[in-house]
Amino acid sequence: INHDPRHLTMDGPPQWFAAAVEKYRAALEANGDGGDFIRYAGRSMEHVNRVCQRYLGMTTTQYLTTLRLDRAARLLRFTRRDVLTVAADCGFENLSYFHRRFKQQFGVTPRRFRMQGLEGT
Repeated sequence: INHDPRHLTMDGPPQWFAAAVEKYRAALEANGDGGDFIRYAGRSMEHVNRVCQRYLGMTTTQYLTTLRLDRAARLLRFTRRDVLTVAADCGFENLSYFHRRFKQQFGVTPRRFRMQGLEGT
């Protein structure tokens, strides 16, 4: 799945959804907290969940977690922040949950992911 909202076209989620994703990403990059996605969307939680499930095949929570994990991957690859700081900077308060979800999404632990990036440089 391409998580880039620029790829959400007429056959994808509605424009309001793409705009909400863009606002969430900007807030996530700015302060590590994506803010209130439902407020950005300007729709009810139920409606946002239906749209997310229909077009992305996952719940809104799963999608937002995916965006946070993508940010974590970039921080691990391109900064020297320790894993605990990266997790916190991406809104993960529980380190074991962060590790579990990161490995689920990327197939390796956050530390291994970083090491693989260093091996490629």
